[in-house]
Parts: sequence; C-alpha cells; structure tokens
Amino acid sequence: MPPILRELITLVAGLFGAGLAGFVLADARSGNWAFIADPAQLERWHSSAPSGVAIGVVVAVLVCILIGQQGSSRGAWVAVAVFSLIVGIITAIQQQFTSLDVVTALHYVRAVAAGGILGAVIAALWARAPGRLAVSVGAVSAFLLAKAWNSAGAIGGTRIGTAASQLGDPPSWLSIAAILLAVAAAWTAQTGFRLQRPDPRSLRVVIVGAIVLALAHRLLGQWIGNQEYGSRIRIWVVIAISLVIVLASVELIARFAPAPDGRFLLAATGCAAAAMPVLGDFASATISGQWIILVGVLAVVVGLRLSVDRPHPVAGLAVAALIPLVTAAWPTFGNDGVLLLVRVAVLGFGIAHAVGSTFPTEPAIAALGLGIPFSAFVLTEAASVPLRFNFYGGSYEPLSDTYYSPLPGVTSSDAFSTSLSIEFTEVSNDLRFVGIALLLTVVFCAAAILVPTIPRASRR
Repeated sequence: MPPILRELITLVAGLFGAGLAGFVLADARSGNWAFIADPAQLERWHSSAPSGVAIGVVVAVLVCILIGQQGSSRGAWVAVAVFSLIVGIITAIQQQFTSLDVVTALHYVRAVAAGGILGAVIAALWARAPGRLAVSVGAVSAFLLAKAWNSAGAIGGTRIGTAASQLGDPPSWLSIAAILLAVAAAWTAQTGFRLQRPDPRSLRVVIVGAIVLALAHRLLGQWIGNQEYGSRIRIWVVIAISLVIVLASVELIARFAPAPDGRFLLAATGCAAAAMPVLGDFASATISGQWIILVGVLAVVVGLRLSVDRPHPVAGLAVAALIPLVTAAWPTFGNDGVLLLVRVAVLGFGIAHAVGSTFPTEPAIAALGLGIPFSAFVLTEAASVPLRFNFYGGSYEPLSDTYYSPLPGVTSSDAFSTSLSIEFTEVSNDLRFVGIALLLTVVFCAAAILVPTIPRASRR
C-alpha cells in the first residue's frame, strides 16, 4: 500500500476515534428527560455522568502508557477498534433496558471504553505532527460541540429507556466510522513500526496527576453542586476555595512534568474555563445546531493549523479569554443567534491555538491534558450552580406576603414585575461573577505558562 494512503487512513481514523471518545466523555446531559425512579436510583444516575467521565480520563492515561510500552502500532489500532465496538454496542442496545441501574452501569462501561479509545489513539499517533493535529481536532471539537449536537435534537426523550442518552449518546454514524477506520488502520499498519515509548521519569507524575485531578474535580465539583440550596455567599466561598485547590494542583503537576510539557496541562485548564459560558448557552439557543457545529469545527481547524506556524499559547488563551471577559461585562451578550456563532468562532480558534501551541512530546501527558476539559467539573459547577441557585430560589420559596405583596403605592401587577426585576438583576450579577471567576482562572493559567519551569536537575 502506498505510504501516503496508509498515513491518510491512520489520520482519519485518529480524527474519528478521538471525536467518538470526546463525544462520550463530554458532559452531555440535557434537561429534556423524564422518568420514574426512587431517590437512590436518581442520585446514582445523576452522579454517574461526572464519575464515569473521571474514570474514563484516568483510563485514557493508563491505556496510553500500556500501549506505548507494548509498542505495537497494529495493537493500538486493534484496541481502538475494540473499544469503539463496545461504545457502539452499548449505544445500540441501551434503549432496550428499562432499569435505571442497568442504564447507569452501561454508562460507566461506555465511559471506560471512551477513555480507552482516547488513550489508544494518542499512543498510536502522537509521535507525528499530523497525528497530533488529527487527534486534537477530534477531541477539542467534541468537547466544544457535543452539547450543540444535543441541542439540535440528537439527544433527548421522555422514556426511562432513553435516560442513558442524557449521558453522551454519540451518533451512530460516528461509532460505525470509528470502528471501520480503526480496523482499516490496524489492517494497513506497517509491520515492525514501533510506537514512542513513554519516558519512565514522567510516568509517576502523569499517573499520580491524572488520579489527583480526577478526584479533585469530582469531589470539589460535587461540593459546589451541593451548595445550590445554600446562601449566595456560601456558594461563592466554596467556589473560590475549590478553584484555588484545583489550580494549585494543576500548577504543581505541571511543574513536576518534564519541561516544557507541563504547559499543556495549564493551557487545557485555561481553555476549559474559557469555554464554560458558551457551553452553557447551547441548551437554550434557537439557532441551528448544525451551524454551530460547522463554525466550531472550522475555527478549531484554523486555530490548530495556525499554531503550527506561529505557536503562542498565551495569545491563544488571550483570545479565548474574551469569552468570560464579555460575560463579566455584558452577561447576556451573544447568547443566541449570529452573535453566538461569533462567540463559538472566537472560542474555538482561541482554545485550539492554545492547545496546539503547547503540544507535549510525551503521549501520556497529551492524554492527561486532552482529558482535563472533559473532567473539569469544578469549572462546570462554578459556571452553573450560582444560576441554578437563582432558579430554585424563585421556584421553591413560599408565597409569602413580604415577597409577593404590593409595596406601598405599587399595584399588584407592578409588584410582580418588581419581584421579577429583582430576580433577573440577581441572575445578571451572578453571571458577572461567573465571568470574573472564569476569567481569573484563564489569567492564572496564562501567567503560569509564562513562568519559567525549574530545570529537573535543580530539583534534586
């Protein structure tokens, strides 16, 4: 087989494999579900999304390391095909089950398989520059646009059997393409070609870092989520503490990683923070999800391609930081219509350029970095819990005289308008605080990238 054709097959297989893995790992829950379950089942189902993703990200790192040590290119693509087949089978059969516990268990298995896909694809392709671009286009696009696909009507339902589809149902064509392309890549793999072996010095840092970040985001994200019925001050104190812990953890892991690979972890964290305001707008957007996906993919491709010729991670983060900056200054700007497409384009270009400008040489660090946006539950909860507090606060407060009775000199209809005005003002203020918190996170990551890494020899 001509080498160019073999290379093309592997690149396309990497693109679709990373896209499939990212689609499953994306926190793709929507609010369009309804089923009957006892509280314990509901709690297990609700927590399975972040827990499954956290486990999947750790699995991605471990699979990447194991395949790299094994060294077989054909073995890597066989692993991608097997894991993709598992994802496809679970997606196809899950609608046949009516037990929420079974649906939850299937989600965990599928998340683990998705992590295996991501780790195997990175192990197979990361040693070559075109392979890095193909994997990154698939993973970054899936992180950015999975919720847009859901908002276009591809996910949702009212039967208990569709509950798992709230947790990252990939389109069937993506699963089939990933399976077939992985099989083709394994069939055409060059005999005797050895994959890049992981650096033994970085293995401990990567494995410990993956576990620490997964646990930190999962536990702290749950801590933030549990505050949605608490006071507004308490919510923001918990968010601040959680952000400090997560950022300190990422910074520490980045400093112990081989230089300059640690910058990739900081860039991935900053990109995840910058994306949160836009991801939150997809659920209520009325513009066609297909347009969002088209614009987003093009922006990601352009950003990654430009990063090859002009790498500058801080410039990419600066572009992405415009999203939380605008949210802090003008909370309702561009949350739908053409302006939402503009925000998607700016965000996609910025995060892709930042990621492409900090590509690590170690595949295991790449697996950890590309997994960070999917498992960044502290950022997800920080961007959503303050707004859920306003919604629930208005829904569950009793019909008290102090809240609904007319003020002196105000008619009943005016009193209702006044109460709504107060509530909307609180939502706008919390949106501003969300924008500020996410902006500070991006600024911290950019500043940490600029700080020179301490040489490994000087640490001894």
